[in-house]
Amino acid sequence: MGLIGVLYAGIILGMPSLVMKLEIYCVNAIGLPFTSGIAFLAALVGGSLAYALWQTAVSQKPLLHHIFLGFVFILLGYSSYLLVPIRASANPPINEGDPSNIIRFYQLP
Repeated sequence: MGLIGVLYAGIILGMPSLVMKLEIYCVNAIGLPFTSGIAFLAALVGGSLAYALWQTAVSQKPLLHHIFLGFVFILLGYSSYLLVPIRASANPPINEGDPSNIIRFYQLP
């Protein structure tokens, strides 16, 4: 139960919040174009996970390697929620809440 709670709070609630805050910072404070915060975080997380998987495989630490693999698979499964803002940006006739960007997506009830 504790592991499910950590995964729920850290990934399901934490990742969109982190992406939204980074997106607002990149656009408002730095002046980068919209969705640059999402791209930066995706590159950072992807690169970090790839390096961690490579390092644990080289140093032969199977428990840590399996933990990182589990995290990668959780993120791959959670990535199916990317379909919501992609579909909303196409402006379909029924577009409840219009979650076309990360801020609107995060603020949906």
